Amino acid sequence: MINPMVLALLYSGPDQILPMLSIVGAVIGFLLMWWRRLMTLARRAWNNAFRKSQPLAKKPADIAANRAPADDQQPQEREA
Repeated sequence: MINPMVLALLYSGPDQILPMLSIVGAVIGFLLMWWRRLMTLARRAWNNAFRKSQPLAKKPADIAANRAPADDQQPQEREA
C-alpha cells in the first residue's frame, strides 16, 4: 500500500503544470521561429567538424592527361 504522504507529494495540479507547459510552449515557439537558421548553423558546424581531406593520389584521368608520349609515338610538331 502506498503511503498517503507520498501520494500528497506526487500530486500535481493545474497550478503546477500550467507554468511548466507555458515554458515548454515558449521553447517550442522559439524553435519553430528559428528552426531553419538553427539547422543551417548545425549543418555547417557538422560539415566543418567532419570535413573530408583532399585525396592524396591523382585521378587516373589526370595522370593520363599529363603522361608523356610513348616511345613508339612521335610528338607532333606544329606547322607555322
